Amino acid sequence: MEHFYRWSRIPEEAHGSQNIVTDRITRKFIVGEQGMACMFRFKDIMTMKPHKHPHEQISVIQHGRFRFRIGGVEREVGPGDVVLIPGNVEHGYDVLEPDSVDLEFYTPIRQDFLQKR
Repeated sequence: MEHFYRWSRIPEEAHGSQNIVTDRITRKFIVGEQGMACMFRFKDIMTMKPHKHPHEQISVIQHGRFRFRIGGVEREVGPGDVVLIPGNVEHGYDVLEPDSVDLEFYTPIRQDFLQKR
């Protein structure tokens, strides 16, 4: 198992999952035994429809602006902000600026992300 990574050396790929498949979003992964980190780059302004999954998600905004909706609460976030989304809670978001970047952590591992690789 690898222990050290550099995001710039991990190739980007088009995003695909049960929720969405598009080349307007690129992603990179680091996968451990219990969880995973995913770097998502959103090329355009867009809306991610409300959805839920059993995985706990932590989003750390790296660049740009997002408007998250989680369990009926809405908030705009930007670089340095952290968003915690419990498992099985409905959530969605708007990407407010092109080239926005969200570093997301999931536990357990999102197998649906890995199946599209």
